Amino acid sequence: MNGISEHEYQRTELGRNMKVLIQHGIAVSQYSHKLAMELGMEEKQCYDVAVASLLHDVGKLRLSGYSCADEGLTFENSKYTRMHSKFGYELLKEKDYSEEILQMVLHHHENFDGTGYPDNLKGEEIPVGARIIRICDSFTALHSGRSYREAFGQEEALHIMIDEVKNFDLQFFLAFQRMINVQDAEEFLIEKRIK
Repeated sequence: MNGISEHEYQRTELGRNMKVLIQHGIAVSQYSHKLAMELGMEEKQCYDVAVASLLHDVGKLRLSGYSCADEGLTFENSKYTRMHSKFGYELLKEKDYSEEILQMVLHHHENFDGTGYPDNLKGEEIPVGARIIRICDSFTALHSGRSYREAFGQEEALHIMIDEVKNFDLQFFLAFQRMINVQDAEEFLIEKRIK
């Protein structure tokens, strides 16, 4: 391994994965907090959504050999990786996070049509915060580069999500699109003022 020990390699890889998870969590948290506000949620609920979003993938740290850069997951690895939401729930429960935050972390991969995991919840059965995180997590993942692909542009990411809209609460997704478009317009105006 290019003159470094296995231990040093694992430590370096863990550091890289941790950095990617933290960056992803921050981005998802920012989008989720904005969407919760856009939906008119109370301040405490918006805060809980932001915290859950920041920590939603913390369970991935319990996956031995997990790499954020993994290009193609085998069926076995995919099944194992799907455990991360349960691992995150357990880890955060040990740290006395609220039940609301725990439920959002546990169910952030549930799809609105009932095809998600870990419990195949459907529609209104999915906690509101988890439905918000599902949208913002998907957008952030598409809009971020990976070792095996370039980042999708904002419009392209939204089009991909439209193709998969059955996964999302439609009203929340429409609010997310409005939020993104307003954000674009605000950034455009700020840019114009600077020039």
